[in-house]
Amino acid sequence: MVENMAAAEVAMTMAAEPIDEGVDRISGLPDNILGHILSFLPTKNAVGTSVLSHRWKYLFTLITNFDFDERDLFSSRGGFRSQYSNGSGTFKILVNRTLMLCKATKINKFRVKCARDSDCSNVNSWIEFALLRGVSELSVSTHQFESSALPRQLFFCETLVVLKLSGRFEIKLHESHILPHLKFLQLKSSSVKFADNCSLNRLISGCPMLEDMVLKGSWEDFSTINISSPTLRSLTLNFREVFMDGKHRTNVVLDLPNLLHFKYVDYLAIHYSMNFNSLVDARIDISLDLENLLEVSEVFCDSMIELLHGVSSAEHLYLDGKCMEALSCGDQFKLPTFNRLICLIIDWIGYANWRRVLPEFLHSSPVLDCLVFPGGLLHRADDDDYDDKYFWGRLRKPPPCLSTHLKIIFIDKFHGEFDEELKIAKYLIRKGKVLTKLMLGLRMKSEKGCKEIQKLMKEG
Repeated sequence: MVENMAAAEVAMTMAAEPIDEGVDRISGLPDNILGHILSFLPTKNAVGTSVLSHRWKYLFTLITNFDFDERDLFSSRGGFRSQYSNGSGTFKILVNRTLMLCKATKINKFRVKCARDSDCSNVNSWIEFALLRGVSELSVSTHQFESSALPRQLFFCETLVVLKLSGRFEIKLHESHILPHLKFLQLKSSSVKFADNCSLNRLISGCPMLEDMVLKGSWEDFSTINISSPTLRSLTLNFREVFMDGKHRTNVVLDLPNLLHFKYVDYLAIHYSMNFNSLVDARIDISLDLENLLEVSEVFCDSMIELLHGVSSAEHLYLDGKCMEALSCGDQFKLPTFNRLICLIIDWIGYANWRRVLPEFLHSSPVLDCLVFPGGLLHRADDDDYDDKYFWGRLRKPPPCLSTHLKIIFIDKFHGEFDEELKIAKYLIRKGKVLTKLMLGLRMKSEKGCKEIQKLMKEG
């Protein structure tokens, strides 16, 4: 704040004086102000200012934000391609030299991203450099951790607010580890090594102010994901970046009573135990082991019900098509009641038995206001093959939400020539007593489809 005030005072003084186009007024600013300004530039550009003049030669040594991205530095548009060859040790030499010249006693942001074949044997020393200078935001991405553990002092840093780790790394935790001010944690890895599966929870327990956590990669060695935190507000579990050969986890246990935002991308686990009291939004995007689908179909349905129970407090809920497919695997099922659900998005991809799942969802969502099908209802004529052509007309008891709350329906990729999608649309229009807006993203291929759409609009 002191530096910002000083910069403002200098700017006001300069504004009060007459402008002389032949004077380099920027170079006349104090070193600490120029260093503060350079901190907002990419590190390669900040270092590049050293060639401007003798005045600027070492000003980059005062910067407090560091961003080293090997691919960017040595790309055709990077700042060092003409000065350095892209050898395996060049990046390490460049980072070491820049840090060696650093005069800042306090670092705000430190980011380093190594290329896949880079020599990043000094990564731990770079992390220690940032920690010793009270770094607030630390981001490290490398494939070179292998079996070497992260620096122990990383998990005792009192200044860290944001921590992002990406690569293959090992985490060893001391019993008294603590990150007292950490609010954002991101771990992205195909190979995370803990002493045991509970170490993830131990790590979280040492973060009393943690609000946002992102886990990415496959985490394929973890048959159980167990996370507990009273402070967490946002959680992303995105485990689909690396193909896992259809591996379904055994358990997902999440005790997060104050969670507001939840994104879950993974193969459907066998069992779920989730404590969410006040979700604002949840996004569920699952995969299924299709090769063994027939053998475990009932398990998929039961697992999906457990997962839906976990997110039943959400106000906004996104479900991908595999969720519908998993439910369709069971002989019968009963959904939880979504008492707070305002907006439901069902993104159909593949197969879904709408006769089984759609009425159930509508009956289980008493205050539903908006219903969205971004993937459409049917894609092929084969999906339109039902023996009972009067199913939707025989549904006598309409879901309460259709009579009292549902105002907006959007169906994308609407063909207009499949009987099933037309009957679903007509059912929603006829039973939707408070419906104010029906939006269709048309994908018509025939004159028949155009006529059916016109009839549907007149009915609405």
